[in-house]
Amino acid sequence: MVEDYSNFQMALRFLAGAMGVPFLPTYSSLGTDIIKKWGFDPALRRGDSKLPNQKLVVMEDPFSETDPKEKIVLVPAIRPDVTILHAQTADATGTTRIDGLTFSDVDQAKAAKHVIVTCEEIAAPGVLNQAPQDNQLPSFCVDAVVHVPFGAYPTACYGQYDYDVQFLNWYKEIAADQVEFDAFVKEDILSTKNHSQVVERACGPRISQIIADPETGYSDKVKRK
Repeated sequence: MVEDYSNFQMALRFLAGAMGVPFLPTYSSLGTDIIKKWGFDPALRRGDSKLPNQKLVVMEDPFSETDPKEKIVLVPAIRPDVTILHAQTADATGTTRIDGLTFSDVDQAKAAKHVIVTCEEIAAPGVLNQAPQDNQLPSFCVDAVVHVPFGAYPTACYGQYDYDVQFLNWYKEIAADQVEFDAFVKEDILSTKNHSQVVERACGPRISQIIADPETGYSDKVKRK
């Protein structure tokens, strides 16, 4: 079972978790079926410690001066047991630097009980301290750091490599067939020893095409279709 929220609502849920407040208000999803359709019946699993007792609450804005009052949506905080983030650089203490857009990554980390950072490069001790304003996560927020080059593959890591559009298009096709998908998982995931082997099987010599241009942070060799 799944339960749908808008992208912005999920960002607010993580922000609420990071702030330590029980919910945050938004107008997002008013007028849509996200309000009406709940994936979990209140009598089924609501009240579980990892599931809010309501998906969301629609109420009148208590500060509204209109008549009738405007509606507002309250979305519950989310506090993950574990957040796993991939970054360009981290050091052994857990200090983490994310180049480019961070989206809700920092809030997800701050909302979580435990944080694992995988990274393209592990910086030498003290290097990231030279420009602390460029770091997003301090060491005390991170439980573990793992060196995983191409850890965001087949998606992109800004400044490092681009999306592998060819692989993603192929994956979309095989994911539509359960037999083909199961064969892919068995042959190309479970039979490999590590992530680098997964990347080698999926991308091979095409890896040079997705390496990012140092000026733009993206590859100009990728056909984005």
